[in-house]
Amino acid sequence: MALIVFLIVAGATSPALGRTDFTDALGDHNFNNTANWTNGLPLGNDEMGGNVGYIGNGTTATLTANRSTSGGGGASNTDIYVGTTGTMGTFNTGAFSIYFGASTQQGFHVGVYPGSQGTVNVNAGGLFDTGFGANPDLRIGRSDKAGTGTVTFWDGGRFGLRGGVQVLNGTLWFHALSLWGAGGDDKPRWPCVIEDTLKFSTDGTTINTFRLDPTHTGSVASLTLGPNSKLVMDLGGSFKVGDSWMVVQDYETLTGTFGTVIGTHGETFTVNYTADVPGTAVSGPNDIVVTLASVGGTTPTAPTNLSAQPGDGQVLLTWDPVPSVIDGYRIYQSETSGSGYTEVSTTTLPSHLITGLTNGTPYYFVVTAFNAVGESPRSNEASATPQSGISLRVRHWDAYR
Repeated sequence: MALIVFLIVAGATSPALGRTDFTDALGDHNFNNTANWTNGLPLGNDEMGGNVGYIGNGTTATLTANRSTSGGGGASNTDIYVGTTGTMGTFNTGAFSIYFGASTQQGFHVGVYPGSQGTVNVNAGGLFDTGFGANPDLRIGRSDKAGTGTVTFWDGGRFGLRGGVQVLNGTLWFHALSLWGAGGDDKPRWPCVIEDTLKFSTDGTTINTFRLDPTHTGSVASLTLGPNSKLVMDLGGSFKVGDSWMVVQDYETLTGTFGTVIGTHGETFTVNYTADVPGTAVSGPNDIVVTLASVGGTTPTAPTNLSAQPGDGQVLLTWDPVPSVIDGYRIYQSETSGSGYTEVSTTTLPSHLITGLTNGTPYYFVVTAFNAVGESPRSNEASATPQSGISLRVRHWDAYR
């Protein structure tokens, strides 16, 4: 992927370097527009001098083109802070890439100031890319919990950080179809510390594993899990008890274990911290694998107030939504009241149109709700007899809306 590189040209006029704040003066959220910054585009860092970028005061900055923060003249790399003291800030990649140069002096700092709240979204087509400096390329929140941040790699968003990662107060979240950078070495090769939340969304067995890279000379691809660290599993798609997911791959050394392992729908897991997954880059017990032990939670309550409205060869069923967590509703039909029910359809909506019925024949219906734990008791029974010439008024939330 080609990147736009901004160079400092000898003899060119440039603003004094120091701090530059994103103001969104033009109201277009454009990170790449110099007019939206108080002192030009970010190009520099705290240690080496240069325009350190600050996104705060409730502003949102979004890339509109690929952006490289490598420059010259002693300002070769950039620090960017998302969330400033007492304020919120948001950075979105859009479908573009942002690149930090190869140095010990650069990074994205998300919610690291007191009272700050930072949010970074790496969107589909976006790339969060760095060189291989020894300092953390990504720092989320503060150890004293005074600032917090969230960095999310959405489906199609790419992770390309080669330095360290610190999650001190906040969340690093990988969606199932998020990706790693295009290069084979786009993985952290320096110490990573998780003191708060590492979260994964899955799509069946699909997961974007957090990968480290201990293969480079001099790398220290260690992983430290603090006593209050949390592993959060947001299971989606089809899964069953006994299914496993690799959440961390190829650490060099491991200190600690996750303080808490959470399923977002009440699932429980076992964790193998010394797994050896075939096909990973490093042979040996250097992977972390979680296995679903139970689906947890409870079965839904029964749907209530089921009613049936007859039409011409069809019946419209409606009922009150079930308040608990559900995956959908099953609809059962019989020509005998109280018995002989056969499942005829499923829906995620609290209404459904049953078609292909015989006019003049009484039909009896019940509905259940279901989730990963099981199926609810049946609703009350409702009956209707389709008749020729009857027009149904289908409400807007019906399945045929």
